[in-house]
Amino acid sequence: MTRHLVVTLYEFAHVADGPALIAQLQRETADTEILGLLIVAAEGLNGTIAGPVDQVSSLVSWLTHT
Repeated sequence: MTRHLVVTLYEFAHVADGPALIAQLQRETADTEILGLLIVAAEGLNGTIAGPVDQVSSLVSWLTHT
């Protein structure tokens, strides 16, 4: 049985190029089982994602370092 993780997040951060970040997020999640909603705005990122623990953890790590 695959363990799943649900993460809610909000990050106040200047997003200079929202469409570019959205494209990066799409590439990062293309081959995953991650589901959810991430709202990208000029003032930051907000959302909830869920999926296999390793995939969600990897995406959160990527977001933290982007």
